[in-house]
Amino acid sequence: MGKSTKIWLISASALVLVGILVFTAALASVDFDITKLSNTEYVTNEYSLTEDFESIFIEADTADIIFKLSKNGENRVVCRENKKTPHTVKTENGSLTIDPSDNREWYDHINIFSFGSTDITLYLTETEYENISVEVSTGDVHIGYISAGELDIETSTGDIGIEDIWAGNIDIKVSTGDVTLTDISCDSLKTEGDTGDIMLKTVVAEAKFDIKRSTGDVKLEGCDAEELRIETDTGDVVGTLLSEKIFITESDTGRIDVPETTNGGRCEITTDTGDIKIDIPSA
Repeated sequence: MGKSTKIWLISASALVLVGILVFTAALASVDFDITKLSNTEYVTNEYSLTEDFESIFIEADTADIIFKLSKNGENRVVCRENKKTPHTVKTENGSLTIDPSDNREWYDHINIFSFGSTDITLYLTETEYENISVEVSTGDVHIGYISAGELDIETSTGDIGIEDIWAGNIDIKVSTGDVTLTDISCDSLKTEGDTGDIMLKTVVAEAKFDIKRSTGDVKLEGCDAEELRIETDTGDVVGTLLSEKIFITESDTGRIDVPETTNGGRCEITTDTGDIKIDIPSA
């Protein structure tokens, strides 16, 4: 080992030691409460909605999205949010629009430690809407007890939970996250995902299921559609259907166990690595 290499290693070790000492001193200054090192200030803002709207469009970065029925007869939106990145909430031309805004200076982006969560809660008096569209980067989405002609949800990293709704067409896209659908009636359901399980419980479509997953299981409990197409790369497809189907199945390395029914609509299930097991209790 050369002399210059030794000097470099000694210098690097000294810098690491100085960093540890500075970090320890910073922790000591806040009584070792690491959350106090964050320069992010969170606030709760409430927005009253006085105009009627038939459609809802939401775009958010890290906030969870939650739909609830209003108990006081008023439409409102409550946001727990970064004080310097409040959301813009407005009703215009029959639509409620919620978008993120960013009023931070360049130095506000330098924040090694950031603690706390953000969320957007919609308290709604009506239960029927023409369109609902939600797009979130990092955050969960929870929607229930409403109906929509079109329901579109897209997340990059976050779980999606939908329950007790009627919708015309449902389109769900998720990169990394689980999807749980419960007690849903719709015309058609289309969903794509990279990593994450999808659970359907009592979901019935008049026309079609089109489900695609790269890595994740597909679980069906008491579900049905006129036609089903389910495709996974790595994951099992298991569950129960309500009516007979003509099964077309394929798995490269997994086991296949489906009823030998010859009536009903087409049910095509394909996996690369995973088992396929479907039951029809009434058959």
